[in-house]
Amino acid sequence: MRIERKKQSVKDPQMWLGSRTGTTDAATVTIDGSALSEFTDIIPSGIPLKEVEEGKYAPVASAEDTLAGFLLTPQEVFGDDDIVAPLMWHGAIRVDRLPTAAFDVTTLAVENPRFDIRKDG
Repeated sequence: MRIERKKQSVKDPQMWLGSRTGTTDAATVTIDGSALSEFTDIIPSGIPLKEVEEGKYAPVASAEDTLAGFLLTPQEVFGDDDIVAPLMWHGAIRVDRLPTAAFDVTTLAVENPRFDIRKDG
């Protein structure tokens, strides 16, 4: 796991947010670096995450996964190193504006009641 202070500018308008609710009280989680093979440099904000074994998190990849929340800010990927990142665990989401790499959360078998999932387009 990499823990260092670094300032990096990444263009990320967060258009997927449906409101400010949930953006000021994000949970700090550890993302399993070995589950990020589809991302080479940056994981964009808005990627839906699930809790996996050992208290780590990974991107939602199947309709059977349980949505824990959404990655609130983009994160730099360093090989398969784990990443400490903010998880938005409640709020309003505009699914039509999630990143293209995001799993379609409207197909999940079980909805997460902490989210208002909106489709604007």
